[in-house]
Parts: sequence; C-alpha cells; structure tokens
Amino acid sequence: ATALQVSEAPGSEVTRGWILHHKSEAAAASGQGSIHSHAGFLCGLGLRGSLKVMPLADCYKYLRLQQDTTSVAVVLGMAASHIGSMEPGLTRMCCVHIPSMLPATYSDMEVASPVQCAAVLSLGLLFARSAHRMMTELLVAEIGRRPSDRALHDREGYSLASGFALGCVCLGLGADAPGLADLQLHTWLLRYIHGGPEMPMPGVATRDQKHNPNHDPATCSSLIAEPDGINVSITSPAGCIALALVFLQTNNDAVASRIVIPNNIFQLDYIRPDFAMLRLVARCLIMWDSIHASDDWLDQQVPPFLSQLVNDAKSLQQAAAAQASQPKVPSEPPAPRSVVHPRTPTGSSTVMRSPQAPPPGRAASSPLFTTPSPLGGFVAVGRTRGLGDAATGGTAPQEDEDLPSESGMLGLATEVDWLLVHQTEVNIIAGACLAIGLRFAGTGDPAAKSVLLGRLRMFRDAPRSDAHPALMASQPTPGMDLDRTTLETCQSVVAMALGMVMAGTGDLCALRMLRSLRKHADLETGYGVHMATHTAIGWVFLGGGRYTFDQDPLSIAALLMAAFPRFPGSLTDNRCHLQAFRHLYVLAARHRCVEAVEVDTQQPVEVDVTLATARGAEKVTLPRLIAASGGVRAVTLDSERYWPVTICRAAPDGGSGPSLVAASNRWMSALEASRRLYVKRRSGHLPHKVDRLGAQCAAQAWFPTFTTPQRHHLEQLLQIPKAETGGAAA
Repeated sequence: ATALQVSEAPGSEVTRGWILHHKSEAAAASGQGSIHSHAGFLCGLGLRGSLKVMPLADCYKYLRLQQDTTSVAVVLGMAASHIGSMEPGLTRMCCVHIPSMLPATYSDMEVASPVQCAAVLSLGLLFARSAHRMMTELLVAEIGRRPSDRALHDREGYSLASGFALGCVCLGLGADAPGLADLQLHTWLLRYIHGGPEMPMPGVATRDQKHNPNHDPATCSSLIAEPDGINVSITSPAGCIALALVFLQTNNDAVASRIVIPNNIFQLDYIRPDFAMLRLVARCLIMWDSIHASDDWLDQQVPPFLSQLVNDAKSLQQAAAAQASQPKVPSEPPAPRSVVHPRTPTGSSTVMRSPQAPPPGRAASSPLFTTPSPLGGFVAVGRTRGLGDAATGGTAPQEDEDLPSESGMLGLATEVDWLLVHQTEVNIIAGACLAIGLRFAGTGDPAAKSVLLGRLRMFRDAPRSDAHPALMASQPTPGMDLDRTTLETCQSVVAMALGMVMAGTGDLCALRMLRSLRKHADLETGYGVHMATHTAIGWVFLGGGRYTFDQDPLSIAALLMAAFPRFPGSLTDNRCHLQAFRHLYVLAARHRCVEAVEVDTQQPVEVDVTLATARGAEKVTLPRLIAASGGVRAVTLDSERYWPVTICRAAPDGGSGPSLVAASNRWMSALEASRRLYVKRRSGHLPHKVDRLGAQCAAQAWFPTFTTPQRHHLEQLLQIPKAETGGAAA
C-alpha cells in the first residue's frame, strides 16, 4: 500500500539507490514484520512499473535470502515491470524456480510452492500476447503436471497459475494465434476441463519425459495415489481460465458451446457447483458481445431445468406449509385385513401387478418433465397425471390432473439432491454477475450497477443454515437453506463485481451496500469474505476517485486473476490461489480523471462540458472520470463564464486534410496524457465554486461612469489585447 501511494509526478522518479535505502532500513530493523513489509514494498513498486531501475544482480541478492515472501515479491514485481518484454535474464530467473523446467541432470532444489506459482505466472507476464511456441507447450504441460514429492503442496494453485500464464501468453489470439494452429489449444484445454485419458505432451514438453520423476515408480509421490487419466479437480479451474483468456473477446461460438454447463440432473452429479461458475464465466468471456447488464440476461444463464426444479421446490415447500397449518383430524386405526388369493377360473389368464402399478384402466404415470441426457435419450424426473388409455378402457384425464399429483411431487422430493440444485443455481448466478463486472469494469454503467446491487442484496439477506454441510448433504429437503460457505462465496464474488463496475466513482449506493456487508459479519465470517468486501470498497474509491479500470484484454485478465472466485480461509492459505495475485488489479488501473485548470491561477475549477461519444452527447461536470482512450470523440466547454474550447478527434476519412487530422489528434492525445483541460475565465465572472448561481458576476463587471471613456477602459471591458509598441490595436 505504501509503494502504491508513491507519486508519479515529474521529478519524483524512483531510483535504485532509493530502493536500496529502504532495504537497509528493513535490515536494520531485523524483524520478521519488517521483512514482509519490505517484500510488499518491492511488489508494489513492481506493479507500478518502477522496478525497471533495479539490475538483475540486485534481484539475485534478494533471492539469496531464501525468504518466500521476498522471493515472490521480486519475481512477480520484476515481471510486472517488464510485461511483454521477453527479457532473457528474467526468463532464466523464473525458470530456476520451476523444478520441471530445470535440466534432468540438475540437482534437486527445494522451492516453496508460492515461489513456484509466482514464477510460472511471471513467465506468462514476460511473454504476454507473444504466442511464444516453446512457452505455450511448456505451460500446457504444467497445467496437468502430475504430483511428486518435491512438488506436492498447493497443486491446485500451481495448476491455476499455469492456466493464468498460458492465457496471458496467447491472450485474445484465439485459434488464429501465429504458429500455434497445429497445437489445437482448445482441444487440450477442453480435455483439462471435462477430463478423460491423458494426451501426449506437445513439442518440447516431451523432451525430459523419460527423465521425469513423476513417471518413475522409485521417485513418484508416495503421499498421494494419483489415478489414471486427468484429475479434473486439479485441472478444471486452470483449463477454464486459460480457455477464457485465449479466446477472450473473440465471440467464437464453436468453442464456447463445447464448455459443458449442467443441463440435466444427471450432469449435476459430475460437475461441481463452483466449477459450473467458472465454466459460465469462461463461456461469457469468450462470447463478450453477448453480455448484457439486465436481469433477463442473467436469468437466461440459469439452465431451464434448474429454474423448474427451484419452482418445484417452492411448490413443495408451500404444500408442506399448507398441510402443516391444517388441523389434524383423529382417524380410527385400520382394521386388520387378511390377504385373499382369488381363484382363477379355468381357461382364463391373470395378470399379476405390483402394488405400485397403476390400477386397471389407467396407464403408467408419465414423467413430470424430461431432460436430454448427454449419453442420448431422456432422463425422467418425477411423475405427473395419469393419461387415459382408450385401448384398455381408461377414462379421460380430469381438469385437476394438469397439476403434478401429490405422489409425483413426493417422488420428486426424494429423488432430487436439493442441496446440489440450490448450490449450482446460486453459483451460476454469481458467475453471471462476475461476467457483468468484467464486461462493464470501470464504466459506472447504471444498468450493471442496478443488477449487481439487487443480486448482492439477495445473497446478503438469504437465510443461512447452521447445520454441518455433511449433515445437509445427507438429508436434503426442497425448502432447505443453503450452507454459509456457498452463500458467502457468492456474496463476495458479486461484491467484487460491483467494485469493478463502480471503480473510482465513489458511488454512495455501492458504499452503503458494501458497508452493510461488514455490519452483517460475525465471528464466524471467514477471512476471505472480509478481504473481498474491503477490496471492493477500495475499488469504489480507487486512487481517491482519480483512477478506474481499463477494458483492454490484459486489464481484463489482471482483474480476473485478482477476483478469482476462490477465496482463502486464512492469512496463509495459498492452496488454490496465491494471495499475491489479488494485487494484480494494479495492472488494470488507469488515470482517467480529467480536471479543468484555469490558466491564470493554475488552480482546478469546476466547469460543464459536453462529451461526444458513440452513445451520443452527454453533459457532465469536470473533474470527472472519462472513458478509456478512443471512447470520447470530442470535448466541448459548455460554460458562459469561460471562453469556448472544443477538442475533437478527427476521423481519417472525414474529408479533412492530413495536417488537420494530425493536429486534432495531437490535441486529443495531449488531453488524454495530461488529463487536464486548460480554460480561460472571462472578465467579470467568478468561478463556479465561489459563485454557484452567477448572482455576483454582474457586480464584478466594470462599467464606465463618465460620458467619454478612455481607450484603456474599452480595452479592459472588451478584452482587447494591448499592442506591444503602445500604438493603436488592429
């Protein structure tokens, strides 16, 4: 946090000596807290791009300390300062900390799991959007790397970091990545998502396969029995993220449709609810233009069978409540009856039926609804009214038989895992909210804000069950409350999505909602929930209202890494997601606040301007956050107190000459770079901050009180510039 507050003004450059001075202070303190503080200081400087002044020799001096926090900060910070540079020295520094990338004859090194995760992601940042062939092949293999004794801990986090890195290397390139068409990346990643037999590693990933200790029975892991095939519990999140980033904003329907989201009850048993969230996020990021900030679009993301099951659960709950409210009528005990076996007349045949079979004259009950099965055919769930059979002399259905029968609803209640149904539904809703947050990050869109506020209020007020999750899974009921962990995770996801959309706006409605989440917290609230809530509050006031998030592919990838929907349980929990990645939102932060500055006083003032954008003209007041570069076509000063100014972006085919186009674009580029609009106040007017209504402006004007005014009086009144020679002005 201290490093991120360092000013970026001219003249306040970060030098190598200044960094080493802080290192000497941390060494003088010689405390564990000071070491971690200095590591955070280095990481913050790296995310701001200020570690470019540090030579590689100083980095190795830090790494020789063999302190995990410092090593993560140096590796990740140096990569963030050199994004896309493919620096050979930094590449070697990262590969040294990845045991699988070392030569087979190299002696074994004990590298901590957080350092390995930071190193593999740093490779992705160094080779961002380069489509580097060798790095792509190595990272594809790292996602499904099997365990060994030296790389056993935090396997989920390492696989996820490899997925992040692979997505950064091929960010937004899709199937048209140069030199990678023969790899068929989507086939590999879909196999990691859905599972199946292992595929042979591509290219250079097979160079040390015969020396790989993971395939040697003498050196393979003795702590875990890895089954044959791909372990989707490890590789599925990494595959989803990598596929989403590789095909980001490509609108490739062929790839998005192959990401399976539960479409029937059968598939619910094979897809975890949190994996369903990630799969929906991946599909939405690929189909970028199809994301809409509306409740209708969000409801459409929930599979129809889930919506129907939820409605049936509500019907069952209402029926149970109505039955409980009715007074109980005492009934006489049934008299014992004997079983009589009737004799069958000679020459006749008898059809024996079970007690569950329908009576004669009625056909078997049809399913309540049928859903397509991934293996072909249909899956029947529940039972509905019986249909008359004319061949057997059955009767026609009655009008009240259009509704599910009581026996059919009871059968549905016992056959469906209601806990799994409700968990999948809320996770899919949270995933759709995260997609909306990424799509409208930094825009302050009112529709997205309204949708996210409504869903966040729903998760906040949802009743939480106090029962143990194992007990809830063993005794699911239609009207059961969800477990605390699921609801808090979904609440945290939606809160961070709201923070993305309203980043830097300081919106009071968003602040009230996020503060209410803090008030609802208790002693059992997890560490990850507090972290997500406070991160969202920080995003709403990002940079004191001067910064917001950008919409370029690398910024979207950084936000996805920072808001990954798997939150830690404690301060040192890095099992599924390295907590240092939560700070990568800094890579997406941009200075977007434009302020008006008076040329005479060099002080910021409030003025009204008209912005011409693709959505039309919009009248706003500066200072204000303005959309990303290229989103504003023209800025027109709309105030009577200041001289008119118009800065526009000339179109190349607008009919203007090349010199005029270059000049117009140069003015707009200067405005975007300095984020300042210089204005000149008219004589006789006061700034808006001093005189809101303009009542004192007329009193400030100078009017002559004599019949024959002098020349300098007219020049002062009419704002005529004085001649340099003292002669008459033209």
